[in-house]
Amino acid sequence: MGKIEPTPTYQSYIDYFQDFIKKGRLDVHAALYQKGIIRKINDDYLYWSDVKYKVPTEYKDVLAPIDLWSIVKEDRLHNRRYFEVGHEGFYFTKTDSLEQQLHEFDLHLAGAPGKQTTAASEVDKHQYLIGSIMEESIASSQIEGAITSRIVAKEMLRKKRPPRNMSERMIVNNYLTIQYIIDIRKDSLTSNNLMELHRLMTADTLDNPEESGRIRSHDTIYVVDAINGDIIHTPPSPSSLSTFIDDLCRFFNDETPDFFVHPVVKASIIHFLIGYFHPFTDGNGRTARALFYWYLLRKGYWLTEYLSISRVIM
Repeated sequence: MGKIEPTPTYQSYIDYFQDFIKKGRLDVHAALYQKGIIRKINDDYLYWSDVKYKVPTEYKDVLAPIDLWSIVKEDRLHNRRYFEVGHEGFYFTKTDSLEQQLHEFDLHLAGAPGKQTTAASEVDKHQYLIGSIMEESIASSQIEGAITSRIVAKEMLRKKRPPRNMSERMIVNNYLTIQYIIDIRKDSLTSNNLMELHRLMTADTLDNPEESGRIRSHDTIYVVDAINGDIIHTPPSPSSLSTFIDDLCRFFNDETPDFFVHPVVKASIIHFLIGYFHPFTDGNGRTARALFYWYLLRKGYWLTEYLSISRVIM
């Protein structure tokens, strides 16, 4: 992954957009909508690094990349939903294509378990469930750098063999954590069970064992490019984390915001928030995926149990 190219600042593209209108180029603006160009860009939710190459050939003499980005960004801001967590403001935008995908998700992954039409026996379903939990445990650990084959890892979990190295320990921890989530799926998120989830996920895998199940207390945490070491993101100060955890729990428990957020979108936001605030010294990615999984189960997406979300990410 290369370094993320920064976007033009808010004031910059607002200025460009206003200047574009002053130049009397509203005909170009209208054409971009009529031809579906803006909709296609926003359905794919392209970033600036891609949008700047999407200027149609017939408009390149009058439309600079920053002009196109300004129109795209204004469209997104017009349809955004705003919320606050940990003293910081965030917003998200739902596109037409996302609405369609969410509908498909609801059709296939939600609904009452009692209405299943499958002829599979309870034993078969239980075995499939265990296999799915194993797949998620392995894939989530591999995302974080665990090195082992699925065959060896599954054999270890089935035979309950003690882990022999750090990679296997990460997989066992993931497996135990998912089982913990299934047991408490209907519970509200609290600071205590969040810390327990992180403790289970990171047991015997951290350089400092005392940091397992505890919020980080220092600023020396960065998200870096694994290839070149460039700093991609600097998380907020530890002084904001107590408020963040409280706000995260309210968000997870549907106490905030004061408008409806589709469960799949909300689970994705929860995943993002853990990555953004990075509340733990290590294990944030695994914890984020676990919370994503838990939230969907809590909201009735029971088929999530039978899927490995981390394998999709991989």
